[in-house]
Amino acid sequence: MIHPAPSFQTINLQDRAEFDAATAILNRPSCECSFVNLFAWKDVYRHVFTRIDGRLLVLAQSVHSLMFPFGAWFAPAELEQIRQAVAAAAGLPLVWGDVPTDYIEAHGGALETLYQASSLEADEDYLYRTEHLAAVKGHCHQNTRRLLRHFENEAVGSRIEPLAASDAPALLALARRLQQEHPVAGAEQEQVAMTCALEHFEALRLEGRKLLDGQGGLLAFSVWSFVTPSVADVHFEKAVRYQPGATQAIRIGVARALLGRAEWINLEQDLGAPGLRRSKRSFCPDRMLPRHRLTPRGEAVI
Repeated sequence: MIHPAPSFQTINLQDRAEFDAATAILNRPSCECSFVNLFAWKDVYRHVFTRIDGRLLVLAQSVHSLMFPFGAWFAPAELEQIRQAVAAAAGLPLVWGDVPTDYIEAHGGALETLYQASSLEADEDYLYRTEHLAAVKGHCHQNTRRLLRHFENEAVGSRIEPLAASDAPALLALARRLQQEHPVAGAEQEQVAMTCALEHFEALRLEGRKLLDGQGGLLAFSVWSFVTPSVADVHFEKAVRYQPGATQAIRIGVARALLGRAEWINLEQDLGAPGLRRSKRSFCPDRMLPRHRLTPRGEAVI
């Protein structure tokens, strides 16, 4: 089938129901399938989308990448026809991103003639069983338990409370302060996405927890939404560095808050950042979710 040149539109809040219906077909736990992420990061990645044969197709213009279609699978040959049509309409060389492993495995031979498949460890999502994270049991969690005890002994009177939309200024201020104290690559873009998400806290159906010290000062926060009915995706998490155990307290507190509601917690990627990788690995992920990239053979791609 030859597909006509698609027309693109920006992602708006009123598109939520359509995206939720499309992503529910494959029910993928990938953080890239989250409407919150697509909406919050739209100005960073210049997200636009189109509709093709009942599927939704998101184009991240700033990184020349098409996200794997939301909806039922296309056969590889048709997938390539779509990529070519979108690339021509957008005037960009394009690759497929966030391609699920089961699609690669199911269509290996056909894909091999069209694409070079690759994946990066830095792009893998960290998935934790909520009950395992909440229990903090076993040798793997020994250091987490030690830091939690240290935190409880030092941060007397600390407490975890639900987040509300009115907390947004304090959350953004903490994120800015942390960036000033310890600059991290990409933090400015994250600040844009976080600001967008928090400005639409209720409309995006966001939830979260904040960790306060005995005087009510903000030590840490975590913001999440559900990417599938059983997977809570943590979009933003920050903790002060001067108080050891704050990161552990907020993560375990979130897991305990989600017991009975979410089977899995997705802490998203580490993006190759050494500190973030150490932190996420220290919480003993139960599963790493790889995502694949399909680069067309014989075509120059930036």
